[in-house]
Amino acid sequence: MTPIETQTKPIGWIVAAAAAAAAGIFVFDFVTPLGIAVPMLYALPILLTRRIPGWRSTLSLTACVVPLTWAGIIQHVEQVTPVIVGNRALTSFLLLVVAGLLLKEKSMAQQRAADLMALRESEERYALVVAGSQVGIWDWNVPEKRVLFSSRWKTLRGLADDEVSDDEIEWSSRIHPDDRERVMAAVYAHFEGRTAVFCEEYRIRHKDGCWLWILDHGIAQRDSAGKVIRMAGSETDITERKRTEEVLRENEERFRTMAEAVPSFLFETDAAGRNVWTSEGWCRFTGQTPEQVAGQGWVEALHPDDRTANIDRWMQCMAVGTPFESQQRLRRVDGAYAWVIARALPVRDRRGEVTRWVGSVTNVDDILRVQKALRESEQRFAIAFQTSPNPIGITEVATGRCIEVNEACLRLFGFSREEVIGNTTLMLDIWPNPEDRVRLVERLKAGKPVRNLESSFKTKSGALRHVLVSSDLAELGGTLCLITVGNDITERKQAEDMVLRTAADLAEAQRIAKLGSWRFDVETDRIALSDQLCAMFAVEPSPLGQTYESFLALVHPDDRPGIVQANVEARAHGTSFDMEFRVVKQDGSMKVMRELGYASRDAAGRVVGLFGTVQDITKRKQVETALRESEERLLLALESANMGTWEWDAETDSLRCNHWQFTLFGVRVETGPCTGTEALSRIHADDRARVCTAVRRVLEEGVTVRDEFRVVHTDGSVHWLFGSGRPVQDGYGHRRFVVGVCLDITERRQNQEQMQGLNEILETHVRERTAQLVEANERWDWVVRATNDGIWDWDLLSDTAYFSPRWKEMHGFQANDQPESREDWQRRIHPEDQQSVLSSLEEYLCGERGEFWEEYRIQRKDGTSIWVLDRGVAIRDEKGQAVRMVGAETDITWRKGVEQEVRRREQVFHTLADNVPALFAYIDRDGRYRFVNKQYEQLFGHSDKEIESMSGSALLGLEGYAKVKPYLDKALAGEPVSFEYELEVPGGSVHVLSTRYVPDRSDQGEVIGLFALSTDITALKSTEGLLRDREAQLRDLGARLLRAQEEERRRISRDLHDDVMQRMGALALELYGLASSAPSQDLELLSQLKACGASAEQLTTDLQRMAHQLHPSVLEFGGLEMAVREQVNDFGARTGLSAELITQDVPKEIPLDHATCLYRVLQEGLQNVQKHANATTVLVRLLRTGRGLGLCIHDDGRGIENSDGAARRKGLGLTSMAERVGMLNGTFRVRAKPNDGTELHAWVPLEDVKCET
Repeated sequence: MTPIETQTKPIGWIVAAAAAAAAGIFVFDFVTPLGIAVPMLYALPILLTRRIPGWRSTLSLTACVVPLTWAGIIQHVEQVTPVIVGNRALTSFLLLVVAGLLLKEKSMAQQRAADLMALRESEERYALVVAGSQVGIWDWNVPEKRVLFSSRWKTLRGLADDEVSDDEIEWSSRIHPDDRERVMAAVYAHFEGRTAVFCEEYRIRHKDGCWLWILDHGIAQRDSAGKVIRMAGSETDITERKRTEEVLRENEERFRTMAEAVPSFLFETDAAGRNVWTSEGWCRFTGQTPEQVAGQGWVEALHPDDRTANIDRWMQCMAVGTPFESQQRLRRVDGAYAWVIARALPVRDRRGEVTRWVGSVTNVDDILRVQKALRESEQRFAIAFQTSPNPIGITEVATGRCIEVNEACLRLFGFSREEVIGNTTLMLDIWPNPEDRVRLVERLKAGKPVRNLESSFKTKSGALRHVLVSSDLAELGGTLCLITVGNDITERKQAEDMVLRTAADLAEAQRIAKLGSWRFDVETDRIALSDQLCAMFAVEPSPLGQTYESFLALVHPDDRPGIVQANVEARAHGTSFDMEFRVVKQDGSMKVMRELGYASRDAAGRVVGLFGTVQDITKRKQVETALRESEERLLLALESANMGTWEWDAETDSLRCNHWQFTLFGVRVETGPCTGTEALSRIHADDRARVCTAVRRVLEEGVTVRDEFRVVHTDGSVHWLFGSGRPVQDGYGHRRFVVGVCLDITERRQNQEQMQGLNEILETHVRERTAQLVEANERWDWVVRATNDGIWDWDLLSDTAYFSPRWKEMHGFQANDQPESREDWQRRIHPEDQQSVLSSLEEYLCGERGEFWEEYRIQRKDGTSIWVLDRGVAIRDEKGQAVRMVGAETDITWRKGVEQEVRRREQVFHTLADNVPALFAYIDRDGRYRFVNKQYEQLFGHSDKEIESMSGSALLGLEGYAKVKPYLDKALAGEPVSFEYELEVPGGSVHVLSTRYVPDRSDQGEVIGLFALSTDITALKSTEGLLRDREAQLRDLGARLLRAQEEERRRISRDLHDDVMQRMGALALELYGLASSAPSQDLELLSQLKACGASAEQLTTDLQRMAHQLHPSVLEFGGLEMAVREQVNDFGARTGLSAELITQDVPKEIPLDHATCLYRVLQEGLQNVQKHANATTVLVRLLRTGRGLGLCIHDDGRGIENSDGAARRKGLGLTSMAERVGMLNGTFRVRAKPNDGTELHAWVPLEDVKCET
C-alpha cells in the first residue's frame, strides 16, 4: 500500500481525537495554576494531524490552539506576571515551530509518495511500450556484460523467451559477418564519445537461417568519470524497406532500359511544357545532348516550317489540358528530316490539375513511304487497267450499268466511251446468245467464281467474237461492283477448226509411225484411245473409251506399279512422265511400249486430266538389248582386264575416259586429262612423236593401229601401256573420232608369267565385285529414288561404305568423289557431339541399345556445319553379330535453327518480362493467370508457378477483384482499358496500381485472352500529394504577397491624394499668388514664379496620375469596364498611339480581386507596348465568355522571339501577370511572332471562384 493510499483512509477518528485533546487541555488549563506548563500539551492534537493528509488540517488546528494558550490568563488575570506572559509567548512560538516542522515533514512525505507513484506509472508505461511496440528494445549493462532483450527483439529473430540468455554474445553472434566489424566499430566509437548516438543498419540472422535488415538506435549512459555503465536502444525491422529500395532501383534501371528498347522516343515535361527528361533514343536520332534538349531546346530539332504550328498546338493543349498529337518533321543526326508523330498525355493530381506531361515520338517515315508506295501502286493499277491488252469492264451489281471500261474493251466492241458508260450490256445489245448471259448471271448468284467462261459477243458492227470471260465481285468506293476481264479467242476458235481438219491427217501419221495418243479424264476415270493405239493394243475402239482397270489389264503385271505410281503423281502434282512398259497380247506375245504423259489443268490450276502418246518400240528394244548385252560383255571384258577405254574428238580435242584409263595415267579422276593435248603430255617424251604419228594415220588412212608406249605418273614412275585405236565416223561420214583401249603391260614386260596369274586373280575379283555391285544396285536403286534423305550402306566386315548422291550433296561432296573412311567421318563430327554419337553407335552394334537414332552436327567438305538426324539399322548374322548397317540422314539444320530461334525469343520474352519495372501477366478468357513475371512474386509473395492458373479473385482477393472486374470484362470484350486502383497485398500494405489491359486476338479476330501491365505508383501518388501541398502553399504565399502589394499601393495612393497632392496644390496656389502680388516691373521674377507655379501644377497632375495608377478609385466605384476604358483613353492620349477598346457583355458586378487582376494585366501590358513594341496601333478587348471574363491586348509592333525566354531575360512582367491570373484559376498566354506583333490573353472565371482569405 502506497503512502497516499494509507493517507486516504478514513480520518474521522483522528479529527475527533484531536478535538477532544484540545478541549481537555483547554479545561485543564482553566483549572490549573498559571505556573504549570499546560499549554505545551496543545502540541499533542497538532501532532495527531500528522495522520491527516494535506496542510490545511495542521494549519487550521494550529490557528485554533495557539490562541487557546492565552485562555488561562483570562481566568487568572490577577496572577499574571511578566514571566508567565513570556512563557505563554514561548509556548505559542514552540507550537508554531512544531506545526511548521510537521508541515515540512508532511510536504516531504507527500512529495515522496508522488515520486513513487510517478515512478510506478513510468515503469508501467515503459512495460506497456516495450510490450506493445513493433521495435525490439534492449538494455545493456556494460560492466556486467548482461543485456535485457524485449519480447519483440526475440520475435524479430524467430526466438522464444527461453532460447535467449542475457549474455551480450547473444546479440553480436547473430550479426552478418560482412557487417559485424562495421557495427562493433560504431559501438566502440559511441563508447569513446565520438558519436552522440549509435545508429546503424545491418543484417541479422533469423532462426530459420535467412537474413533480416534492422535499423539499430542506441544511446549510452555514463558515470561521473565519463565511463559507459549502461546502453539502451531499439531495433526496427527494415527488411521490407531494403527490398523496396532494391526494387525501386531495379525498376528505375528497367524503366530506363525499356525506354531505350522501345522504338519510340519517350519524354517528360513539367506543367509548363519544359522538357525535364528524354530517352537516349532522341539524342541518338537527333544528335542533341540531354542539356540541349532540356527546357525548350527540343524545338531546335523541328523542321523550321513545322515549328510555329506545332508550338501553337502544344501551347493550346497545355492551356486546356487535352492530349497532344501532331505529325511533324524531325532533324536526324545526319541532317536529313524524317516524319514523326509526337503524342503527349497530361498527368493530373487528385484535384484534376495538370502536374506534368509524358509522351512519345514515333518515327513514321517508313509508314509514309509505304503510303506513298500504295498511292503509286494505285496509279500503276490505273495505268495497267487502261493499257491492258485484254478488255476490262466494271459494272454496278445493283443496276448493271457500266461505270468504267478500258481502251481494249472499246476497241473490241467498236463503241465509244460515251456510248458505254451508264448503259447496261442489254442496252448495248452485245449478247447474240442470251443463254450465255443467263449462265454467267447464275454462276455469280451461286457465289461461284467465273473463270474463262466461253461466250459469244456481238460488236457494234455486228461481227461475232468469241471471248473467255472471267468475273469477280469487288467493293469500290463502298459500291458493290462486278469486274469483268475478257480474252478474245476468236482466232483460237478458228485455229481449233483447223485442228479438227488436221485430225484425220494426224491419225494417218500415227498409223504410219506406229504412234498412238490417249487422253485420261480424272472425273470419269476413263481413258480415250486413238484408233491407232487401239490397234496397237489389239482392242476394239469405244466411243466411251477404256476404263483405267481395263487398260491396266493389258499391261504386264511387273510394269503395272510403275504406271500406277506415275499416274498418281501426275494427278496429284501435275508432273509429266516418260516410261516404258510391256503389253501382253491375247496370243501371249509381248510388245514394248514407250509412253509420254502430261497433265492438263483447268482455269483454277487443278489437274483435270492426263494426255500423251504411246509408241511401239518392240523392235528398237530388241536391238538395244542386243547392243547392251554386247556392250556389257565388252565392258566386263575391259574391266576384267583392267583396260582403260578412251574416245577422242579430233575437232574439239575433248577426251572421255573410263576410270581405269585415269589409273593407267596415274592421275585422279577429278584431276585427270580432259583433252587430247593433256593426255599426250603424260606420254614419255621418247614415245610422244610415235604416238602422234599413229593417231594421225588413224584419221588420215582410216586404219586401226596398235602400239606400246610409256607414260609418266605424277610420282615420277614410268609405266608401259599397250594401246589400240580405230576411227569412227560422224553423221556426215567424216572420220572425226578415235576410240581405243589401253592396258598396263609394265609387269608383263617384267614378268610375263606372273602377270598372267595376276590377271586371272584380278578377273575373278572383278566378277565377284561385279555381281555384288549388281545386287547392291538392284537393292538400293528404289531407296535412293524414293527418299530425299542421304542413304548410306556400311559393310562392317570390309569396313567399306556406300553413300547415295543425296548424302554426298548434303555433305558437300561431288558425285564422283571417292567414299570417305570411317575415320574421316568421325573426324567431321562436331567435337561436342562426337562422344555421344560414337558411344550410341558402339552400344547399338553391341546390342545394348534397341536403335541407333542420333541428332548431331557434322562438318561439310567446305568447312561449314549442318545438323543431321542419323538413323541406322544393323543386319546381323546367325550369331547376332552385326555384319552390315544401312541408314539414312536427314538435314535438320533449318529445324534446329528454328528451334534455337524459338528458344532465344522465348528467353528474350521472359527476360524482358521479368525486367519490366511493372507487373506483367497474361490472363485467359476464364480470368486465370497463365503467365506472370517476377514482379508478381515480389508483390504477392507467391512463386510464378503458384500464381499461374490462379483466378483473379484468388490472387487479388474479393475486394480487389471487384475493383478490376468491370475493366476485365471490357478488355475481354475487345476494348483496351487503362485504370488505377488500390490493392491490399499480403502483409497488409496497400498499393496503388496503374493497370492497362490489352486484348489478345486469334487469327480469326476473337479475343482469347489479354495482356495485363500494372505499375506500382504508390510512391508516385505520395510524391504527387506532397507536390500538390507545396504548390498550394506557394499559391497561398503568392496570393498573400499580391494582396499585400495591393494594400500597400492603396495606402501610398491614399497618402499621395490626401497629403502630398493637397500640399502641392497649396504650393501652386501660393506661387501663383506671389506672381500676382509681385511688382510688375520685375519681369524675370514674374516669369520664374509662373514657371514654378506651372511646374508645381504639373507635378500635382503627375502625382494624381501616379496615385490613380497605384489604386484607381474608379475601379472600385465605377467598375472594371469604366476603369479599362479610362486607362485605354489615357494611354492613347499620353503616348499618341491609336488605342481602341472593344467590350462585350461585361457584367456590372465583378469581384474586386478579379477586376484588380485584369486591370493590373492591362496596365503591365500597355506599359510593355510603350517600352518595347514600337507599335502604332493597340487593340484592347474585354469580353464575357461562357464561364468567365477575358482580356486581350494586341499590338502591331515588332513582336518577340520567345515569350518565356523574354520574360526571364528582361524582367518579371509576364511572369507577374501569369501568376496573378493563375491565383484565380485563370489562364494566361502570349502569342507573338517576330515583326508580326504581340497578343496577350488573360482569362479569369466568374463562377465557382474560391476567394483567398
